Amino acid sequence: MLTSEKNIIFLLSLPRSGSTLLQMILGRHTVIKTESETWMMLHPLYALKTDGYTADYNEKWASDALKTFLVSLPDGEETYFEGLRLMFGHIYSCALKNSNEIYFLDKTPRYYEVIPELYKVFPNAKFIILLRNPLAVLNSRITLLNNRKLDGLSIYKRDLFKGPGKMLKGIKCLEKNSKVLRYEDLVENPEAEIEKLCWYLDIDYDADVINYNADQKEWAYGDPKNVYKNTRPNSSYKDNWRTSLDSPRMWRIYYEYFNMLGADLFDDMGYKSEEIRAHLSEKEPGKLKYYMNKSLRSIMR
Repeated sequence: MLTSEKNIIFLLSLPRSGSTLLQMILGRHTVIKTESETWMMLHPLYALKTDGYTADYNEKWASDALKTFLVSLPDGEETYFEGLRLMFGHIYSCALKNSNEIYFLDKTPRYYEVIPELYKVFPNAKFIILLRNPLAVLNSRITLLNNRKLDGLSIYKRDLFKGPGKMLKGIKCLEKNSKVLRYEDLVENPEAEIEKLCWYLDIDYDADVINYNADQKEWAYGDPKNVYKNTRPNSSYKDNWRTSLDSPRMWRIYYEYFNMLGADLFDDMGYKSEEIRAHLSEKEPGKLKYYMNKSLRSIMR
């Protein structure tokens, strides 16, 4: 069994935010073990939700039945969280069995959906939150679609539109029980950012971990491309969204996405909305070119 919940590290981010890069770096540390994304905590925590998933056995009835049962218990829902703590704490412990590492890092981006519940199960775990400019996240997703099959973006509608706000709510929920860093800072100054993380995790700082790809196996889930092409953080990707604005087609998508999320959200995430707005204005195409291209709403349908 784990001696403490503090042996568990959760790396929380939106998909396409550089979490595989950070996972590889931290996984190089002698005291941290990590594997491909587990997605493990989503199933039991979604059991308490009435939407967001489907099941052959009727998920709404199952959720209602579970909640009705939990009400009958002396400690109610807390009993369920305690049970999950015991069960999944044991599983994380088994991941460390027969190894010299003392921490297990679970990096599963879509845990952004269950941050409050995850915190209830493991209130003493370590939480690392990695943010990235939402426009850069969108750019990364479009690039992965090869800039052509943009209708494929609709699959990631929830990540793109609900995800940023849920990350901010997660930060507020965790308060001082997490360490927040930004992808842009990580790739620009990895030594300083990793040293801060090591201090938060209460482990020795080892600069060698930044050269992460010496003998890294490819994981089943995570960044399928760029992270394996490099051997350390590469800052050349962080502003790719800006160069994409030269295309009227792309400009309309980024402009509308920025306005749909709202300037306040960008400011709250630490990205200056006025600077973003100014850069968008510099690249604004004429009205004819603008209306010749699909709107983001129509693409997302």
